[in-house]
Amino acid sequence: MRILVYAAGRWLVSTRRLMQAAEKLLPGLDVDVLTCPPLTAKTFPYERLAEVDVVYFRLHGMPDQPYMYGASFLRPWGETAFSLREFQSKRIMLDGVKVFFEGCFATQTGIPAAMVEAGATVVASTTATKNSPLRIGPAGQVGLAVLKAWLDDQDVSEDVLVSQSEMRFEVI
Repeated sequence: MRILVYAAGRWLVSTRRLMQAAEKLLPGLDVDVLTCPPLTAKTFPYERLAEVDVVYFRLHGMPDQPYMYGASFLRPWGETAFSLREFQSKRIMLDGVKVFFEGCFATQTGIPAAMVEAGATVVASTTATKNSPLRIGPAGQVGLAVLKAWLDDQDVSEDVLVSQSEMRFEVI
């Protein structure tokens, strides 16, 4: 199974830990991690989304903005990492691709809905999420459970999406 992870640069350490945990659960995963920075919404290879089985976004979202953001330790709310307009302009079909959005307010960006329209199965956050740049945080734990369900070829149940905090995720 091929997984493309696109993460905020500041979350690189916890992203690597998250994918190592996923690989322990499911050996044989082919994981490619991209970060913003150095990538941005203008330089992200959007066509890669259609070349994998799972896309895992670990980017920041903001309510009512059609973007997801990357960050570094020097610029915590730095670069625009992913753009709804850029994605839609590419007309990429995502039939059979599963997409998880771990970052805050993903559903409010419009990006998950556009990916569903392009054929993807999507699970995305509807609220602020909690994470850590150095360890697997609560949102990452939800992400691991979603990955496990998908990689076991199961539907994502409501039980998987319920977390111990006020974070909320939904299947779109």
